[in-house]
Amino acid sequence: RIMVSAVQRARRSIGALFGVQILTKVVNFGLSTLIVKFTDNKIFGLGAVPLALLLTTIQFLSRDGVRGACRRIDVTSPTISLPLKKQRIRHIVNLSWIAALAGAFVFQPLGVSLLTYMGYQGISASQFNRAASAFAIAAVVELAAEPAFNLVITHEHLPIKAGVEALGVFIKASIILVGVVVFQMGPEVYALAQMGYSLAQVAGYYIYIAISGLGGGLSSVMPNFGTGPVGVSKLSFWFGSNSL
Repeated sequence: RIMVSAVQRARRSIGALFGVQILTKVVNFGLSTLIVKFTDNKIFGLGAVPLALLLTTIQFLSRDGVRGACRRIDVTSPTISLPLKKQRIRHIVNLSWIAALAGAFVFQPLGVSLLTYMGYQGISASQFNRAASAFAIAAVVELAAEPAFNLVITHEHLPIKAGVEALGVFIKASIILVGVVVFQMGPEVYALAQMGYSLAQVAGYYIYIAISGLGGGLSSVMPNFGTGPVGVSKLSFWFGSNSL
C-alpha cells in the first residue's frame, strides 16, 4: 500500500511539474521575444551576460553544494522515527541558512568586485556599478528562500517548486518588458526584475510552508545558531572544511 501510494504521488507530481514547465516555457519565450524586440542591445547584453555571470557566481558557489547535501537527507521514509525526522529537518534548515550567509558575506562582494573589475562598455561606470550592486542584493534575497525550498524538495512536493518558479519567471519577464517599453528604464530594470523574481521565490515557498505546515510550519525554517551537532555554527565549520 505504501509503495502504491508513493507511485501515485510521484505520477501526480511529475504530471503537474511537466504541465507547469510547458506553460512556463511558453510564457517565458513569448515575453523574452518581446524583450529582445524592444530592448536596446547594450542594455539587453548587460542583462544577458555580466549580470547573469554575477548571479551564477553568487548562487552557484553558495547554494549548489548545500542543495546536494540536503537532498541526501531522507525525511520521507515511513521507517524514520519522529524525533529523528525533526533532527533531520533541523539539519536541512540550518545547512540552507549557511548558503544564504555565504552568499551575503562571501560571494556577493566577490561577484560585485569581479564585475567592477571587468566593466561594461556602452554605459557609464556609475550606472553599471549601481545595476550590479542592486542585482547582487536581489540574488542574495533569493538565497533567503533556501530553507523553505529545500524542505519542499526533500518532501518531494515538486508541483510547488514548478508553480513558484513559473510565478517568478512571469514576474521577472513582465517587469523587464514594462520597464523597458513603458518607462524607458536603463540597466536598473534587470536588478528590479531580479528582485521581483527573488521576492516571488521567498514569498511563494514560505507561504506554502505556513499554509501546509510542512516540516512543522514556519517555526521549523528559522535558523538555530547554537553550537549543537546540527546548529548553524557547527555545520558551517563542518561544511566549510569538507568543501575545502
